[in-house]
Amino acid sequence: MLIGSAWLWIFWSTIIGEQVVGFRDSAYLYYPLFKWIDAQWAAGVIPLWNPLCNFGIPVVHDGSSSVFYPGKIVFFLRWLPFPARYGIYLAMHVPIAASGTYWLARTLKTNQCGATLAAFAYAFSGAVLFQTTNVVYLVSAAWIPFALCCVWLMFREMKVRWAVWTSVFCALMILGGDPQMCYHVGLICCAFACWKLLRTRRRFYQCDTEQRDKGIRWRVGTRSALLVGIVVVSTFSLSAVQVLPSYVWSQQSIRNGATEPGDRHPPRTLFELAEFGELSSPKEILKGFFGPPAGNTHHDHVYQFSQPPWTLSEMIWPNASGRAYPVHQRWVDALPGAERMWTPSLYAGCFVFVLALLSLNPFSRNRKLAWLSRLALFFTIASFGWYGAGWLANEVAPRWMEKQNLGAPVGGLYWCMVVLLPKYFAFRYPAKLMTIATLAICVLAGLSLDRLLRKRTQKRLAIVSGLLVASSVVLIIFRNRLASLGENLPNDLFGPFDVAGCQAGLLGSAWMTILVLVAGCLVARFMSRTRFAAGLLILGLCSVDILIANSWLVPKVEVSRFETQTDWSAFAEKNKDPILNLPPASFPSVWTEESSEDRLGEIVSWQRKTLYPKHHLEHGIQVMGSFYSIEPKSNLRQRSVPPLNGSFVFSNATNDWEIAATDDSQLHRLSGPQSKSLEWVTCNECEILIEAEDENYDLVKKESWTYFLPMQMVPGWTVDAVDSNGNSQTEEFDPESLRLVVDSANSIKVTARFEPKEFYVGAWISGCSWTLWLLMIAFGFWSRRLH
Repeated sequence: MLIGSAWLWIFWSTIIGEQVVGFRDSAYLYYPLFKWIDAQWAAGVIPLWNPLCNFGIPVVHDGSSSVFYPGKIVFFLRWLPFPARYGIYLAMHVPIAASGTYWLARTLKTNQCGATLAAFAYAFSGAVLFQTTNVVYLVSAAWIPFALCCVWLMFREMKVRWAVWTSVFCALMILGGDPQMCYHVGLICCAFACWKLLRTRRRFYQCDTEQRDKGIRWRVGTRSALLVGIVVVSTFSLSAVQVLPSYVWSQQSIRNGATEPGDRHPPRTLFELAEFGELSSPKEILKGFFGPPAGNTHHDHVYQFSQPPWTLSEMIWPNASGRAYPVHQRWVDALPGAERMWTPSLYAGCFVFVLALLSLNPFSRNRKLAWLSRLALFFTIASFGWYGAGWLANEVAPRWMEKQNLGAPVGGLYWCMVVLLPKYFAFRYPAKLMTIATLAICVLAGLSLDRLLRKRTQKRLAIVSGLLVASSVVLIIFRNRLASLGENLPNDLFGPFDVAGCQAGLLGSAWMTILVLVAGCLVARFMSRTRFAAGLLILGLCSVDILIANSWLVPKVEVSRFETQTDWSAFAEKNKDPILNLPPASFPSVWTEESSEDRLGEIVSWQRKTLYPKHHLEHGIQVMGSFYSIEPKSNLRQRSVPPLNGSFVFSNATNDWEIAATDDSQLHRLSGPQSKSLEWVTCNECEILIEAEDENYDLVKKESWTYFLPMQMVPGWTVDAVDSNGNSQTEEFDPESLRLVVDSANSIKVTARFEPKEFYVGAWISGCSWTLWLLMIAFGFWSRRLH
């Protein structure tokens, strides 16, 4: 009831389609992309290829498209307008996250009040709510509590069924677009298995010699390895429809660590060292491992959006860093070494944080507390990413560090994961790990609330709360100095720094923390005998606190901003298959100089006017330079290769450049020798008509010409080419380079289809796996009914 009321209060306008989450990736990437995907499904086509982005891009191969995520069944409710379906899709993952957290807390023997507190604090925390702006990470945040609960049950009961359930939730995270979270579940499984084996070994040597079971260590180790293996195999089977295409695409991506010929970067991980370490000298190897990442490379992007250590203060004081939008009040951006903001607040309730501190003990004999404490500490430290030992040394002794040529991330936990773990290098953005840390902190708080009311640990609570209250008083005293740090720090999007607003925000934050902590301590002190009533009061206090502090983290924009007609609508109607080469967009300079309460809406309108970066999908306009989630290493079709007649020019209304002919390996744009037309029958299939060579063409006559098909070079294209005499030329098509040799004397009709084998193989595996799983569920339910 409590969670449902809070959920409706925040999301009601998006559920009914009056407003849309309109900031960051949600506004300019996922909203237009999901709308285009929905249109392809409505037309009865599986969206495998998107011909409107650059020279085309595979859709399923990019995991963020989440084409086959079961939760997307919401988009098939087509009697609802698309904004409402999109709003429901985002909103529904918050109660899913709350349900999973409640189950996890109850599984760990937390009472109802403690479990509800954990569920509310996690689902409405800054680490979860703000992910409505980055949908795929909201999906993984919703399912990770279920996965961790199954991991706990799997190793506690050592039963296969929990391994299967773990794989189900891991598969949902992969299909939802975030394989990295599934990777972390695998790491937790492996760590749990090792811990269980070590614990069994310790007990083996602690017991009497006569009572030792010499085979127990072998049995525990084998059983644990078997369970982890089942999780891996079952997860792959259930998500193969996404995993196999993504793997193929990743091999051609800049995220693939393998060095190609001519790429002279030194190895940066142990696995790159094993692959091509012999090509590098010892000095180059040391530079690759310990040197600073080269700018504007994937190695540098790996550490972007790291969580600055000082932003942990946001867990104590709500919005302590200052509000980032719609008016610029974020003063921490002025601190040295400040990183790009992943989430503007980590707040999950100051009293929740205090309760978690009371139970935080990674060496506790209580296995539940030790496990959650280790998760909280490990993933919090790992989320620092860029802020490793190298960064700290650079802040303390910059001149010495400049001579040592030591990278900032070196020595950090995330740097160790990148260097040591297989394929971890392919992921980005360390701040995402705070989701798992927040979950562990909230469940620890739920356990602590139970223990607080049972064991009357008011003394420790009073000490910790007193220290934080004193810190809040210090914050009140020095709030003006803190706010003045960002006084000369305008933001490109949200304008000049609002000093007065920042000061008022810091003052309100400090007073909110004081009031909540004092009220919580009084309830725990004077109502300890009426445990249920005390638990309800603390739950209500924390819920109101979190709701007031975090409701703004779902940035909403009026739906009219997404539905107003633009100049591109008229352009698309006048020009058949228009193609644009848009220059890199830059924000209006007036935004830096002026603030606006409606800046989020202005940003959406500007993005639609500039087609940045996916809004062109709505109009059916092909755009060169469109955004890639996973950028390919080689993109020949977008290189400005000089044609015969000078500079490389893209046309707005013609397709002259779309099919390139080669003569002696020189890439040309054709104005002859043959004219051509291209028509997309579906998003996965196009027909190209190439007419016979003009006799008056002044170049040297040739018996045949070699053509590039106008697609990104991705395996999976099949071609049927039939000339005017009815002769097939399919055998002259090279699927690797997408080159087609045609007779210059005949007209050719080419039908190109995107039919990637990895998709069909993965779909068959996943289909069989999900069918088998559903049959097992039905059989188990029927068996229980019979008994």
